[in-house]
Amino acid sequence: MAGLTHLPELVAGGEAWGDLGVMATILIVGFLVSDLRQWTLKLRGYDLNGVVGGGNLADAERRFFSVIETGFY
Repeated sequence: MAGLTHLPELVAGGEAWGDLGVMATILIVGFLVSDLRQWTLKLRGYDLNGVVGGGNLADAERRFFSVIETGFY
């Protein structure tokens, strides 16, 4: 809702266009950061083996290694 406070300035051609541009840039960068991180890790030799979840770290590791042992990933 805070973005709507600038609506009159946008219609009148005020300085809010700059704010809108900054917000759009932040949004785009936010969407691309994950891809950039994955690309960087791949360049360093890391590979995605799988994604697991658990109640804590021990549960997640147990699930991950039980799936890796079966070769189904």
